[in-house]
Amino acid sequence: MGKFKLNTDGADKHTLGEEGIGGVIRNHKGDWIVGFTSKEAFVTLILAELRALRQGLLMEVEYKTQLLKINTDCKKKMINLLENDNHPHTNLTTECRLLMEKVKAETSTHIFREQNKVANMLNKEGIK
Repeated sequence: MGKFKLNTDGADKHTLGEEGIGGVIRNHKGDWIVGFTSKEAFVTLILAELRALRQGLLMEVEYKTQLLKINTDCKKKMINLLENDNHPHTNLTTECRLLMEKVKAETSTHIFREQNKVANMLNKEGIK
């Protein structure tokens, strides 16, 4: 009760050279609180996932929704990057870790793509 969940997703469209990111914060009943979608220049899929996580955490800071869980369908790669500082995205992962501490978020939890449909739909909107 009173806690929230952030679902994020990043996608890419190699042919267009673009990436989409999206996410949604929901309450304990699953009700939509706030969401986001964005189109950005494509670099890599994992970068899209990290940018989606950062945007969702920034949204959490702005709305102060007392985040409880972060769900993504890219857990293994993202967790490895968040726990390791020896990669090209260190600045972004450091920012994500600091934001997670600030909002007292639990470590990212893996969910299957089928469970992440809303965030997936939002990232596809970002590519359009």
